[in-house]
Amino acid sequence: MAWLLWNQAVLTFHQLGVARVIWEPRPLGKSGFRVGPQLSNGAQIILPNNTGFVQATQRWSLFDPPNFTAVIEMGTEEDVKFANRNNISFLAVTGTHGTITRLGKFNGIEIMMRKLNSTVISKHPALGGCHGILQGKYGIVSDQFVSMRMVTADRAICEVSSSGPNSDLWWAMQGAGHNFGIVTSINSKVYDMPDGGSWSYETYVFSHDKVGTSVSTMFPKFTEPFRKLTCNVAGTSQIRFPIGRVSYNANAQRALMDTFAQIIGPDSPFNVSQALFEGYPMYGVNAVPDNATAFPHRRDNQLVTVAMVNIPNPELDAQAVQIGKRLRQSLQNLYGFEPWRLKRPKELKTKYDPQGRLGYYTPILCESC
Repeated sequence: MAWLLWNQAVLTFHQLGVARVIWEPRPLGKSGFRVGPQLSNGAQIILPNNTGFVQATQRWSLFDPPNFTAVIEMGTEEDVKFANRNNISFLAVTGTHGTITRLGKFNGIEIMMRKLNSTVISKHPALGGCHGILQGKYGIVSDQFVSMRMVTADRAICEVSSSGPNSDLWWAMQGAGHNFGIVTSINSKVYDMPDGGSWSYETYVFSHDKVGTSVSTMFPKFTEPFRKLTCNVAGTSQIRFPIGRVSYNANAQRALMDTFAQIIGPDSPFNVSQALFEGYPMYGVNAVPDNATAFPHRRDNQLVTVAMVNIPNPELDAQAVQIGKRLRQSLQNLYGFEPWRLKRPKELKTKYDPQGRLGYYTPILCESC
């Protein structure tokens, strides 16, 4: 239960527009009252003048951060419904790594989800994986979800799965979930670590002027032994697929890096920015049909990220945004090019969030939003 000074609470909650706060006339010394804002005993309200507010709202990047007027640290999934019940703008926060420019337009409360962090491992064996070097065997992380509990925009707590009554919502949650609800728990497959936990990882780093040489020299050296193996119907694609399907166009990559190098020259305020090109095995990812989820990049063999980095400064921030926009993918790139992939999420948005309550992170706009 939260304890706040009377004058602080009245001012803050009036600004937030909270109309259904329960005030109990139990004095806290001579100057305060006990506040019970319909939250669980494990929940906590943190205001800007409270100790811990800076830490609770601190982000990985200082670029154009959201404006939080209060933080509600959730104790249970019932607490998640509080903000929407009172028609307050809210943003669910876990890792604070989001740097999308739209976040700077947000003004409201932070829903901190970090207390909902318990993990229970079932006795039944299952598979698992993530978006990375293991996806060639297991697929992407959302492919491992069995079911999830979530709070939707209309404050309903529901469990969604591929075979449940909300199977259309299940489809959307795997790739565009931040537009449809706040997840409070996930039932996911896991897998025992193979080979007794022994593994290795090699990283090769080279400058942009060595791109062509590195590709033409290093790749054949490592792939040729596999190409010389006798064909095997059951195993050839699994051996070659993670390597052979990842095909860099060295000339195109060099042209991009030359342009990027001009932006991040020695005297540039963006000289520590990065352009990342990643390629991972695809066999496990492609084992799931392309239209099975809202995830649009299942057939992509490359992950490309341009990270603009500069000291906090409004003018530099604006320049960085303009540079990023020239290189950033459009909304169609973000959610896929196929017309059906753009149409279906929009229809589901109209069904599950017609007021656009969940619309501060790569939003999908419905007709009425």
